[in-house]
Amino acid sequence: MLQLHAALANGGYEVTPHVTSTFKERVNKNPKKQFFSHEVSKTVLEWMESVVDKGSGSGVKIEGYRIAGKTGTSQKALNGSYTSKKVCSFVATLPVNDPKYAVLVVVDEPSKSYAYGSTVAVPVAKEIIESLIVIEKIPPKIKDHGMIVKKP
Repeated sequence: MLQLHAALANGGYEVTPHVTSTFKERVNKNPKKQFFSHEVSKTVLEWMESVVDKGSGSGVKIEGYRIAGKTGTSQKALNGSYTSKKVCSFVATLPVNDPKYAVLVVVDEPSKSYAYGSTVAVPVAKEIIESLIVIEKIPPKIKDHGMIVKKP
């Protein structure tokens, strides 16, 4: 799932997951497949940004940062029948104006009574994204040469 969202963030081109810089350098030498056109990728990211701005992913919104995301909640099946058990998820891409990071949170069988992607996975994703912003020194979106975000 994360690789699909990374491709959307990469203008439709395949992204191979990587951890270290030496592995990244070796992987980037291989030609990549294009799964989506740049226009389709941009449109989907805009839709996902609206999920964070005014939808089920609004709990991850951070003032001054453009974040795209999608919540997910699914029931688990056993022997062809649905159970009361769930899998809750949230995937985010940021910053939308220059995507560099994708974050995926999946919670298998949460114990919370009213468990959904928005109530279980989004709060975890927000903590990860806030840490990522600090660790990677991701600057806020600048508007009219002035910062539009309060310092954390």
